Amino acid sequence: MDLQVREVKSEVGQGGKILQVNADTLPSDLKEKWYRQQGIDLHEKVDPITGKTVLVAARAKTKVKASARGWSLVTQEEILALAWIADVFLEDTALPEPTPGRPEPAVISNV
Repeated sequence: MDLQVREVKSEVGQGGKILQVNADTLPSDLKEKWYRQQGIDLHEKVDPITGKTVLVAARAKTKVKASARGWSLVTQEEILALAWIADVFLEDTALPEPTPGRPEPAVISNV
């Protein structure tokens, strides 16, 4: 696999441009090191095309949440923990019946 590099406009770098490398195109040892430095877990998976076992990054960040310091990303572990808490502590109940709408006001006419 060839190394995939792209040039991106930036306020830093030579001529206002920086180079970004697609981490998945790095050699396997460098890819593993980069993902681990980012706090992203890797797991083994068989490549359906080559049949070789390759390391694949697990999704590390999935959803955005509001916090005291602004918006942040919810990790996969936080989502799993919340799902476990909901499964253990929340009961399955029937949805409440919808509340009836307001009755129509009586029409009073002096005609």
